[in-house]
Amino acid sequence: MIVRACLGIALASALPPFTAAAQGLDTAKIDSQLGRSGQKSGDVYKVGFPRTDLHVSIHGLAVKPGLALGSWAAFLGTDENAMVMGDLVLLESEITPVLDKLRGAGFEITAVHNHLAEEMRHVMYLHYMGHGTASQLAGSLRAALAMSKTPLEKPVAAEEPPTAPGWVDALEKKLGRKGTFKSGVLAYALPRAGQVTMNGTTIPPAAGVAQAVNFQAADGENVATTGISCLSRRR
Repeated sequence: MIVRACLGIALASALPPFTAAAQGLDTAKIDSQLGRSGQKSGDVYKVGFPRTDLHVSIHGLAVKPGLALGSWAAFLGTDENAMVMGDLVLLESEITPVLDKLRGAGFEITAVHNHLAEEMRHVMYLHYMGHGTASQLAGSLRAALAMSKTPLEKPVAAEEPPTAPGWVDALEKKLGRKGTFKSGVLAYALPRAGQVTMNGTTIPPAAGVAQAVNFQAADGENVATTGISCLSRRR
């Protein structure tokens, strides 16, 4: 079993007050800056940057991008008063140039750590948060990603099988709920029972504060799994 370490995102209190107004985001402006589109989930617009260029394995198992190699950005707010937070999958050699570019654009770096153990080649995970206009945030994020070898061209939609393999149905029955199966990975995003707030604003689960559990087929009847737990700290 592949185990991903528990994630705790430290939200920076130094950011200016954030208000999620009713008009929401013009996602086309974000798309034009990032060079690709994402998915809207309630008030959150999430864009993925899977590291399809990396070949990472653990004990001979090739890790699919959807299992543990997916960089992402979650935007919420309005065009003029937006917030973005997310997670970037980086090689060790890419961390410093990407981090410097983000900090130069006013982003907060909330964590740099491991998610995997004993992987070949070694990857790190950089968590970030920014506040400003949506277009500016998207443009700055793309400029930072350009300091790595993250594929930035518009991805080609992969052909999905007409029916999911048998292990997906078996897992869903064991877990008692349907997941999302895409590119060989069964994914779950499980919202916390309580709300997560910052400066009086509720951060939706789709912005990265849901429990995440991913599965992919391994050898024989086995599967590999990774997960992220968002935990609260009582004061």
